[in-house]
Amino acid sequence: MGVALQGHERIDQRSIAMHRAIASKIIAQPELLQIARDNITRAIKADSRSSHYAKTWSEIL
Repeated sequence: MGVALQGHERIDQRSIAMHRAIASKIIAQPELLQIARDNITRAIKADSRSSHYAKTWSEIL
């Protein structure tokens, strides 16, 4: 039996699993990237507290 993950380690593993699932979905359906780009553009235009993150994602995509 494995040792249960706790605290940040558990959160990190959950985040990695979620990111892998998202990446797999985008690979299977590349048109989803345009939806993400459209959402990012709206977030940047809204100039909210999350605009900084949206700009970073814009650079990544």
